[in-house]
Amino acid sequence: MKLIVFGGGDLARRVIALLPLVPTIREIVLVTRDVARGEPLARLFGGCLPAVVRHVGLDLSDARGVAAVLRRERPDIVFHAASMLSPWLLPTIDSGLSHALRLAGFGLMLPAQLPLIRNVMRAVRDLGLTCPVVNASYPDATHAVLAAEGLQPTVGVGNAGMLHDTLRGALRARGIAATIRLFAHHAQVTPFARHEGYSPGESPSLYLDGEVAAIDSFVTGPLPQGSMLNALTAAHATAILGALLDDGKVLHTSAPGPMGLPGGWPVSVSSGGVDLELPPQVGIDAGLAYQARAAIGDGIASIDADGTVHYTQAAQARLAAHAPRLAEPLSRTGEAPRLAELIERLAA
Repeated sequence: MKLIVFGGGDLARRVIALLPLVPTIREIVLVTRDVARGEPLARLFGGCLPAVVRHVGLDLSDARGVAAVLRRERPDIVFHAASMLSPWLLPTIDSGLSHALRLAGFGLMLPAQLPLIRNVMRAVRDLGLTCPVVNASYPDATHAVLAAEGLQPTVGVGNAGMLHDTLRGALRARGIAATIRLFAHHAQVTPFARHEGYSPGESPSLYLDGEVAAIDSFVTGPLPQGSMLNALTAAHATAILGALLDDGKVLHTSAPGPMGLPGGWPVSVSSGGVDLELPPQVGIDAGLAYQARAAIGDGIASIDADGTVHYTQAAQARLAAHAPRLAEPLSRTGEAPRLAELIERLAA
């Protein structure tokens, strides 16, 4: 089977390194903008993996180019791990705006997270491809926005899955066998990793064998910080890729953005697709209400049916002295100028 990987950053590299765990993948096409970096990576992984690895040089902001690659390659599955600005960028910039954006919430970075995955999904739709698309580009929010255009990816990775897998490891270490049903959100990853409080927003909502439980009673200390957390996302992504390609495997996990839903949900993943696995006492409406409250931690107040994103008053206040337009409602037509302003101001 053939996998296309869009993006060549830290997460994409970690996922590719784990792909021996998915033996059905026999061909990997790595698509990156930087040819000088991407071609050596393909040669390196070609020597490490039991699969043919090729590189394609392409700026993923070129929508026609993305469509051309997908038309030519006809992949069995796609993994997208690219964005216009790295999610790890803000901590590397020492400025008032960068500090304000970190406090306002990651939702303010949506203009940098949406364009490339939209190009992929538009090409998938227009070409009539039926292959699953697994997305790592802020799926807690991008999938809900893209769903308004009928462009939602199959499922996201990381975030809720990171919390789920850390909890699973903690339970395994204690010899506890339990069915995990976890609702969680991107906004909770940093406080979870630091073992801090979750305000504003909600704490993760955990059910063990159908009973409410507190995740912090099992995961009792911090995790490594920064991009080391990509190790969790990569492991989660590899498991999901494997489940989507393996006819005999069903993965029970939590994942962001299934079926275009906001936030992270308990799901089952198999070659038949992705299904919700809600606790009996939690309906879809209750889950959506929880995710709306949790998104406040990312500075997102609401997402309209047409995909327009509204930011919280707290996020608007954080940016009032630096770049107030960045916290105005974000519509599809406003994404490009918002991204241009974001890049310009961060580079200043």
